[in-house]
Amino acid sequence: MINKKNLQPADILLFRTTHRSTWIDRFIVLAQKILYHVPPQARYCHVALVDKDTNLILEARWPKIKISKIDFSTHKQRDKIEVFRVRGITDEQREKVLQWAHDHVGEWYDVLLLITGFIDTKHAEICSTYVSKAFKAANLEIPYGNNNKKLILPDDFYGDNSRLERIM
Repeated sequence: MINKKNLQPADILLFRTTHRSTWIDRFIVLAQKILYHVPPQARYCHVALVDKDTNLILEARWPKIKISKIDFSTHKQRDKIEVFRVRGITDEQREKVLQWAHDHVGEWYDVLLLITGFIDTKHAEICSTYVSKAFKAANLEIPYGNNNKKLILPDDFYGDNSRLERIM
């Protein structure tokens, strides 16, 4: 159970599909397995950042990058949400992460990158590259070892035990 009081700005939310997830979320997971050879146990369909106001998240979700209110009751019906925090992140780094994320709100969702895995449209992001690039702006390689890849998937965050700590 997620307690909003325990969230901090720049925490990472990973959305895991369940049998009640939307067909779009399940399709994203299936496509990742088929197109990008993600392991069979992979089940994450989305990743987002907790904003300065911890009632809000920054997320790249079709059709544009946006700020959304966290509605755990709705998400809980469809997905399992796991919260991760960057180990040793400073307040200055948190600020840089969120500033970059806010500077890119309103940009388009990068459908071309999602489909091809290698054509990265300028000023467009998918959820996982959006979060990764926000951390890169603060000189943090999150998820570790993936900053040279164009396509970063939600499951890449889950496997990063060296830098990320599961909070909830």
